[in-house]
Amino acid sequence: MTKVNQKERAARAWPFLTQLAANRETATYLEIGQHLGVHHRTIRFVLSEIQDFCLSDKLPPITILIVNQKGTPGDGFIAWDVDNLDEGLDLVYNYPWGDLTNPFGFAVDGSSVQSIAEGVVRHTITPK
Repeated sequence: MTKVNQKERAARAWPFLTQLAANRETATYLEIGQHLGVHHRTIRFVLSEIQDFCLSDKLPPITILIVNQKGTPGDGFIAWDVDNLDEGLDLVYNYPWGDLTNPFGFAVDGSSVQSIAEGVVRHTITPK
């Protein structure tokens, strides 16, 4: 059984999220699921990757842009106080996302952290 590469999905989700931010919009779990070609219930795993990245790099909580049918982020959203979503949205909408390189770009071709590490160890990939 092949393990799902959430980093690859995050690489494909990143431009979707940054475009939402640029347009000052939100999207539903269903909409991002359709964009990625996956069931909306699995989106939480992709958003977790992106949320963890934003938290570790002290970036605004871009995953705040994905909302449920009630118009709020789901239970897995921990990057901002859900009682103050407007402030979090303002931070995301006003951040210059276009200045950042896709942090998951390394995985857009299906590469994983493990496959890259193994390639470096075997000297088939040269670290940049």
